[in-house]
Amino acid sequence: MFLGALDPSLAPRPLTLVGLLTLLSLPACGDDGGASTSDAASATTGASATTGASATTSAASDGVTTSGESTLGSDATSSPTSATSAPTSSPTSSPTSSPTTGDTTSDTDGTGVDPWTQVPRVHPDDPHRLARGDAPWYPAGYYPGAAINMTGETYAGDYVLFGKTFVDAAELHGIDLFRIWINWGNLGKQGLQEDNWDRHVLHPYLRPGPGVAFDGAPRLDLDQFNPEYFDLLSMWIDYTAARGIVMQVMLLDCWHVGYGLNFGYGERDYLRGPNNINGVDWSSEAEWLDVGGPVFARNKAFVEEVVATIGDRPNIIWETCNEKKQGDHSSPQASAADVFHAAIAAAVHAKEDELGFERHLVMPVDLPEHRTVAGHMTPTQNGQNQESIPEMHARLAGEQFAWSVPLISDNDCCAGEPAAAFIRQKAWAALVAGAHVDVFNGSLYQADVLANPNTSDGMRFVGYTRRFVEELEVDLVGMTPADGLVEGPAWAYARPGEEFVVYLREGMPVTVEQLPAPHVAWWFDPRTAEVSDAGQGPTFTPPGAGDWVLYARGR
Repeated sequence: MFLGALDPSLAPRPLTLVGLLTLLSLPACGDDGGASTSDAASATTGASATTGASATTSAASDGVTTSGESTLGSDATSSPTSATSAPTSSPTSSPTSSPTTGDTTSDTDGTGVDPWTQVPRVHPDDPHRLARGDAPWYPAGYYPGAAINMTGETYAGDYVLFGKTFVDAAELHGIDLFRIWINWGNLGKQGLQEDNWDRHVLHPYLRPGPGVAFDGAPRLDLDQFNPEYFDLLSMWIDYTAARGIVMQVMLLDCWHVGYGLNFGYGERDYLRGPNNINGVDWSSEAEWLDVGGPVFARNKAFVEEVVATIGDRPNIIWETCNEKKQGDHSSPQASAADVFHAAIAAAVHAKEDELGFERHLVMPVDLPEHRTVAGHMTPTQNGQNQESIPEMHARLAGEQFAWSVPLISDNDCCAGEPAAAFIRQKAWAALVAGAHVDVFNGSLYQADVLANPNTSDGMRFVGYTRRFVEELEVDLVGMTPADGLVEGPAWAYARPGEEFVVYLREGMPVTVEQLPAPHVAWWFDPRTAEVSDAGQGPTFTPPGAGDWVLYARGR
């Protein structure tokens, strides 16, 4: 439900991007994969995490998979259903049977309200968990090294094709969260590399001149927002909403005016004097960040325009500014207290209040800044500052779980593609530490990377964490790290005596203490999502080599 199909009362700005629907080749609302228009409500709540092909491998395999279909999968072309709705039936209590998948087409949380029309929030009963409405939400994230308004050469400036291709792939593999730049904040480095991610840029401001900017094109008028840019932004948010995906919207980029000064990005900033006709200029990161200065006023105006354009949509988490170099970001409290972040968050909420929109979560004010959470350097492809999976898990389950906030481990670091098997291990290590992952693939702006098996497997492996929680009806609320209750190469997240999730790093037996009595237990294969009977504990032997997930709860 987007673009021309939108209720005009929900669209603060006219949609004028010519031919957008044609470029997208999108069905009418409710006609995704054959659904009738009467199915519109369910079609906009997101695709089932069970959809899509998933490669099968032997239990011992730890490498890239290539073919086959999911053992629990359904036709990838079927109309989307609410994968994240709480099933209405409970898994069978028989220890020799697999759990039921429940009613994944349910679109209410028991209160008559579709939770996926509700904005994400911190769970009222557990500060480590997230919810939408009254339904728990376990986000599974994977995102590109790209912005909505930029492409490399392989997409050749076709921002719509890039967005549609990425979001379709994310939905197919069960991804329901991704972090995305909406404004790199500068002209880009067009032509410096054959396929740099910011070679083609659709700017948020019109460029009437007079005079030319650093890139040789007419200078920007900061008083004139570009309607095509904001139409594109609306397309992204509505296309993702129709597929059950939340966008973590990076409102501004601080990296290019801090760290990026060493790479020549400062001179390309929209707010540098030579690039605009409005007399706005700056000469240092501190000047750019000054909340009382003219640069902040322009950034604030942009943020307010974004909120006015898409702030009525529920599938949003705001992020104030990506990777600010200046200041303290060592803890959630430090980031939340940062004057710049707090000022942008205040501007967001003031605009939401003015327009009667529900307030959304803001990172890093409501959630930790992504560099703060363990695993920022995991995985790396070039060895820089690499933190091992056990080290990441220990920090998440220890000092950072004690922060009592939702933790999202984000590896936004370093060049190259993250290996799928490593991503799988990171995702499960985070889950049993009480955290989540949003995986960064810095090469995903390239069409061949998005299409390759390693990317598909990486997305699918992350999506399986969500599938595990939803289909086995795992109640993570109130669980705590419980590694001390497991003997063997494994970590645990549990409510002792009630419910356990155990991640086995190796295919070796484990013994679990304080199991509920009586209990039922299942094996979940993190490579295929296949579920099988685990028998009775307290000692469990996995079905094969490699990593496995054990789930046990009271009968």
